[in-house]
Amino acid sequence: MNALFDKEKNKMIQIMLYSLDSPKIAFKQMLRDLEISTASAYSYLEQLNTFFISIDDTSYFKTENHMLLFVRSKNFTLHKLLIHLFETSLSSFIFFSIFSEEQSSVSDVAKKASVSRATIYNKIKQLNKWLIPKELKIIYKPLTIVGSEQTIRRFFHELFWTIYKSEKIPLPIEYDKATLEIEIIERQLHNTFSIVEKLWLMHWITILAKRRSQHRFVDGLVPLTFTKRSRRHVIAKREEIPDSFYQNEVHFELSIIESFLVSDHPFSPFLNEFILFHQARHTEEWSIFHEIMDALFQHNIPSFISGNTLLKARVLSLIIRSSNPHFDSTDFIPQLESPQKKCLYLGLFNNLEKALSSSKCSSYYYKIRNKKALVLGIYDALITCSEIKNYEPPIYIRVDVLSWDKKVQIQHKLRTSFPYNILFDTTDASPFTPDLLISDFYLSEFSSYPFEYYLVNEAITDFDKIELEKIIYSILHTKIN
Repeated sequence: MNALFDKEKNKMIQIMLYSLDSPKIAFKQMLRDLEISTASAYSYLEQLNTFFISIDDTSYFKTENHMLLFVRSKNFTLHKLLIHLFETSLSSFIFFSIFSEEQSSVSDVAKKASVSRATIYNKIKQLNKWLIPKELKIIYKPLTIVGSEQTIRRFFHELFWTIYKSEKIPLPIEYDKATLEIEIIERQLHNTFSIVEKLWLMHWITILAKRRSQHRFVDGLVPLTFTKRSRRHVIAKREEIPDSFYQNEVHFELSIIESFLVSDHPFSPFLNEFILFHQARHTEEWSIFHEIMDALFQHNIPSFISGNTLLKARVLSLIIRSSNPHFDSTDFIPQLESPQKKCLYLGLFNNLEKALSSSKCSSYYYKIRNKKALVLGIYDALITCSEIKNYEPPIYIRVDVLSWDKKVQIQHKLRTSFPYNILFDTTDASPFTPDLLISDFYLSEFSSYPFEYYLVNEAITDFDKIELEKIIYSILHTKIN
């Protein structure tokens, strides 16, 4: 923090902090402790008193009988002084020029600050020494800051949050849009932020918006998405990100991920899953996560999971936590209180197990102590994080013994003739254990045909049940070439 201010302002802060410890101190003792001359001390005290008057604060310093007294008003806050000193510092002119302007130069900053270019150059050299541990650097032509875009955003967030906290950043930023975005995030996540969280997000969203509006970002800073063709994670390219921060809901998720990454604030565990999702990249679990997501696609898991960052975050969280010997399954047992959830559960549970035990995932999957808990947890994530109202629960059909060609033709016939989502299982094992069945029908009159199906869609009408049986009867009594 000292690097942000020049020597004079640092001394004023030291005097202020020194006086807050005790409202009455020996003047000469303060001079010795802070290494300040008498003339400089009186100058600093006069500037502090002028500042208090400018903000209608009745606080003031005075010297009396070789003692320094600080008379503190009820309205006094050190925060206001910190903001004032920052906004009148060379650091403020430099960082605000870099942050808020498309193009800036040393000459522009020198003119605004009413100092020489040499003074600005010297201040930038000082700031660059301070920025070395942060792996950032200010360059002169054009005047800008270079380094990892994520690090730059974190730096500005830490800087502005330290200085302004509950105050608005003094820039022409559309706070109404940022406020609206936070409300949208709350609705999307079914979560209400505290006042501190909202302020934190407000600062972060404004930083992201400003950086994006200037195209000051790099590839690879948006949440991963999946493509149906490759079923592999891809990172959005720079040109795919809209200029306007508010035109794409992916930015809502990104705002949360990045804002809570820079925070030591104990936010809710629900949001911590976003942090986990972002931080786990390039780890073993991250690789396993992508294998599992691929496997879910290959085993008929609904495609709505592909674009849901929260869902992916929860799945990754479960994968990592399931390797812990203290992994508790009771938190993830789904509440099957509605027929719709029961239908979805029965239609997906078997495929989830098969997906997680597939060849690419099996080495990790079999190390998990409580496999059922992991499967139930991922299922629960599907339920709670997905728009299942637009998802048609499946009719699950098991086909045995028939030749592959006949299976393919039966599947094709059912899918083209019946207006429901139908999942097929062509393995020898039954897709469900009896206690999981909602209803099952074995066509005994077709006993010579080793074919059975399970209706796990309670929303299906009785008329459609009859129609389905007619279709199956027709297929089984038709010669298949």
